[in-house]
Amino acid sequence: MGSKLGAMKVAAKRIGIDFDEYLARIEAGDKWCHFGKHWQPIDNFHVDRHRGDGRKAVCKTCLAVDDPYASLRGRVSTFKGKRHTAEAKRKMSKASRGNQNRKGKKHTAEAKRKMSETKRELSSACSGERHHSYKDGKVAQRRGLRFSIEYKRWRYDVFTRDGFTCQHCGDNRGGNLVAHHIKAFADYPELRFSIDNGITLCEKCHNMIHYG
Repeated sequence: MGSKLGAMKVAAKRIGIDFDEYLARIEAGDKWCHFGKHWQPIDNFHVDRHRGDGRKAVCKTCLAVDDPYASLRGRVSTFKGKRHTAEAKRKMSKASRGNQNRKGKKHTAEAKRKMSETKRELSSACSGERHHSYKDGKVAQRRGLRFSIEYKRWRYDVFTRDGFTCQHCGDNRGGNLVAHHIKAFADYPELRFSIDNGITLCEKCHNMIHYG
């Protein structure tokens, strides 16, 4: 019971509200959605027996918005039970005629040599000081820091604090979690190993933050 109470206090602090207010919302049958950052009735969360309260961390509303195919799930295909007519098959066959599969064809030795030379030239033109991200060798330095013992310890501490669970969607499967720097690793060197500057995300949510 003590660990559960402690977890609730941490959750209240993370949301930014008083613990008594947090407790009142829970007792009223509400649950905080980690993705939408809002309160919802607990019935609006799918069942998840692996979580402490038996519900997923993201509400059904946000899951539907995040999944573009959610509204189509469960619907019967409009073509079910139907078949293409002989005329339709003839037209499709005619349209695909002449499209040769390239499987089995190989590049000539000359073609391979030219592709290899082109690749080397492009690589040379974009490496080192000529690369758009080059910053006086600091890229290699930062890459080295990410393999350091200190970085690995920071990553583990962030995962442990967040219960090895994505703080956006509630995903807690192993092997797909990322310790994300809230303030960029490259721009804030003084915060690189600050636990408060880290948050646990799954790969999908991490990609959404970086690439939209």
